[in-house]
Amino acid sequence: SSDLARKGLEEGAFPFIKLSDPGVSFTVLCREERVERIPWIAPECVHDVSNLSTAADKWSFGTTLLEICFNGDVPLKERTPSEKERFYEKKLRLPEPCCNE
Repeated sequence: SSDLARKGLEEGAFPFIKLSDPGVSFTVLCREERVERIPWIAPECVHDVSNLSTAADKWSFGTTLLEICFNGDVPLKERTPSEKERFYEKKLRLPEPCCNE
């Protein structure tokens, strides 16, 4: 599995979006590199990559959808790696988009 971010999406013919590069497989990353990729990596996969699952892929895709809804802003971008880890440890939720359009 790999982390999926908006930067890997290409705009195609409306209303479709083409996935051009799903990113690097996070199974080859060290723990610190996985923490840097929070929030795209599911909480259960940060400490143990053997927890890869369809649910973890859905988490990553959901984060990408949030990134799109926030006009390209990265959720948790202002947080340090240790703050990102605490965010997951406390089982907090990512912000909900306000889609008025």
